[in-house]
Amino acid sequence: MNTENNNSESEVSENSETPKHPSNFLNSRIVLICSLLTTVVLLTLLLTHSPLSAGSTSNEESAWLVIVNDHVVTEDAFMEWFHKTLAVTFGANLADMDEDMYNTMLEIRYEVLLQYIEFLLLYNNAVELGLAVQEDEVRERIDDFKMFMLQHMDSDELNIMLEEVGLTEDELYNFFAEVTLVSVLYESIRRGIEVSEDDIQSFYDGNPELWDMLAQRQARHILVATQEEADEILELLAEGESFDSLLYRSIDVFTTEQMDGYIDTFDSDGFTIGSGRIDPVFANAAFDMDIGEISMEPVATQFGYHIIYLANILPARIMPLDEARDSIVIYLTQHLEHLAMDDFNYRLFYYANLQTAEGLPFRDDIFRSWYTRDLSGD
Repeated sequence: MNTENNNSESEVSENSETPKHPSNFLNSRIVLICSLLTTVVLLTLLLTHSPLSAGSTSNEESAWLVIVNDHVVTEDAFMEWFHKTLAVTFGANLADMDEDMYNTMLEIRYEVLLQYIEFLLLYNNAVELGLAVQEDEVRERIDDFKMFMLQHMDSDELNIMLEEVGLTEDELYNFFAEVTLVSVLYESIRRGIEVSEDDIQSFYDGNPELWDMLAQRQARHILVATQEEADEILELLAEGESFDSLLYRSIDVFTTEQMDGYIDTFDSDGFTIGSGRIDPVFANAAFDMDIGEISMEPVATQFGYHIIYLANILPARIMPLDEARDSIVIYLTQHLEHLAMDDFNYRLFYYANLQTAEGLPFRDDIFRSWYTRDLSGD
């Protein structure tokens, strides 16, 4: 959706469509690459050559790009920072990229700039509110970052990379302290969210299809790799061995050791309450059995050969509110958190002093409209 706005004061009317986030305008390839950049973009935000380190006056040798409150981003400073971000992300010089990849990187540079602007506004707001971070939280984030980077390079290469971008341990700590502070800001918003009994009842009453439970089965199994092994187990069961005593023969270690051979409760099509699915062949065999019965023949699926023990039959029913309550609370809490975060960001961008230079793919009015709605009546 292209958002149009001719209002010189950059406000969005009450009857405007809810604007989309700018990432919705990117093609799937660019979105994928953007997601790869996100972690390292955060790392490089506050480097010495950060575009927002230019201060409150523009550089006479470089045209200004964006003004965010009292910070001026120049084209030269931004491109220098962006090139460094790519170098850190891909562990190679830009000269090593093929032309198509390099051009794709250039296409997303302003998406990265938008992420940067959002981070800056959030961080400054957290500072104004007097929020603080704990040292152990910051150290944990640094450890997570290093573990992530060590999946792509060895420790020597990581140290060289940090040295090349001029990032000392103190600077690394200071940066992640600022990242953590933004997380504290979001957590402070979450703490004010409560789901009422009326909310729970209203959601339950308004979504009856969610509580219509089909007939289900609860089963245990012993899974082996070959028909011969399965036949041997059936012979031992016929001779009086108990199902429990033979569970150790199963190659499904998780259900054997963690769940006593049980698998997720499933319906006749194999769908489970966890939105997964077991092999329909297994489900069909179980639905033909009675409680306490063991399958007379091995059931072959793509995973191997199963000896099934039917533990319980659950008839079709309507799930009562008491049983659905926990899942409703989780869903509504996450939904309200999402709305609260959106509302907070809307207001943050609405009241910010944002200006963009001519020729950018986003103007200050369009840029603002991606994130804001009309708050003039507040």
